Amino acid sequence: MKKNYLFSALAASLMLFASCSQEEIISTVGDEPTGGQLVRISASLPQEAATRAMATVTNYKARCIMQLVDASGVAISDERYVEEVQGDQVTFEFTAPDQAYQCVFWADYIQENAATLETDYFYTTTALPAVTLSSSLNKNVMFGSEAASAFCGVITDPANGLNIMLKRPVAKINIGSNAPENYTGYDQVRVDRMNIPNNYNILTKTTDVSQTQEIRLENTAMIDAAAGDWTYFFVFAPVTQTTYTFDIPVTITDAAGSLEAKSATVSVVPVDDNVESNINFTPEGGSGEDPDIDPDNDMQINVSFDGEYEDPNALKVGDYIDATGAKVTDASSAVAVVFALAEGKVDASTYGEGNTVEAYAVSLTKAAGRAYLKDGSAGTWTPTLVSTATMDTESPYSGYQMSSDMLTAVGDYASNLFTAYNSWVSSSSISNTSGWYIPSYAQLQDILTLDNATLKEALNGAYGSTYFLISSSVNADLTIHGSTYDPTEGVVQNANQNIDPTTHQGIIFPVVTIFE
Repeated sequence: MKKNYLFSALAASLMLFASCSQEEIISTVGDEPTGGQLVRISASLPQEAATRAMATVTNYKARCIMQLVDASGVAISDERYVEEVQGDQVTFEFTAPDQAYQCVFWADYIQENAATLETDYFYTTTALPAVTLSSSLNKNVMFGSEAASAFCGVITDPANGLNIMLKRPVAKINIGSNAPENYTGYDQVRVDRMNIPNNYNILTKTTDVSQTQEIRLENTAMIDAAAGDWTYFFVFAPVTQTTYTFDIPVTITDAAGSLEAKSATVSVVPVDDNVESNINFTPEGGSGEDPDIDPDNDMQINVSFDGEYEDPNALKVGDYIDATGAKVTDASSAVAVVFALAEGKVDASTYGEGNTVEAYAVSLTKAAGRAYLKDGSAGTWTPTLVSTATMDTESPYSGYQMSSDMLTAVGDYASNLFTAYNSWVSSSSISNTSGWYIPSYAQLQDILTLDNATLKEALNGAYGSTYFLISSSVNADLTIHGSTYDPTEGVVQNANQNIDPTTHQGIIFPVVTIFE
């Protein structure tokens, strides 16, 4: 996985070296660390991720809760089930309710001597799909224990699958040093009072950051001072609040009290859920086939746990890309939005040696707006296109290759649409990608199903009435495969539209292929 490193130097202060999901520098807080030594704080992706989920933790046992909720997300009475996690998978058996329902899952750790599996500890689960931190565990308990981790997930349509892989709704924040030899003798760590998000909604994957919980860690022995592992904690990631920050005030001392304490505070943006990040102090310098489902009989759901943390720098569908090809946090500085990842996509395009496809993104600006494919309404279409029907079937994400073939066929023909497109491309460069091209039909369909408000606004504003969206896929009869889009309703009116270049007008939203 790729790792990005961003630097920001602050004179006579801390230096924050951040690599979080938002990929933005957040200003540091606090004075020069005591002891007279300038300290750099860094947040970066660890070299190794956890390899097994719901591991055995001394003095704790793992449980998994399944709550059935109705179509609007309200818990259905008497439809809550809880099982102890004995391995990496839990199976729930129940009778399906008569009404439409969804399955909400929460897995966490409770005390080994808990009265029942319903006895909450780290997290309060009495109002699923909403979860909150337990207010009684604000001191010490939330730090340095894998037992504070948790997993969750949702099956929105039980009729289409009864297996689920749960992932963490939290980020793991490690605190330590990647140069422990510079802190010889320091073996105690303290984290002063700080406020972290208190709640998480499993169904909507949202966090209300106006509700926080204060946690702190009193002086305690570092996990492994020699290795630079001091302590860690888990935090709900407010995925809908990319500007939310919280401060982490850290102090290190020694048990004997012979060394001067060193302190520093860093203000950070919580990373995405299911990722693991380090805050490093350094001195200056599984599932099988879905079973047949009969709603009149007992149901069986198999739950397993994803043991790997995700790379916070990895692109996800819905991420924004700027003109340098870098991920940005909002649409105001973006030129494109990711609509598909490379995994599972068949793309026979040739991008050049050493380029490995990571994702695909579509422009947030139209390249050509409702122009004739031919030379004006009275012109004649003379280019001979080449059918890509075979390629569409065998490698449907080969838009880069199809687009090149289409533009070669059009050549220097004075097409209103393609002339406008070429002009847009020449003035709209984007770095570290394949460069702009016309999407294949399969890519166009995935673009139009992307639930992204900024993209929908661009599509709806491309023209005042129904229009044809052009792909680079050519049918056997040499018409162009595309879609009819209705901007008044913001919907695809006809996905399978054959566009005749001799008579039709069209609009193009170009795409790029992004490399790892």
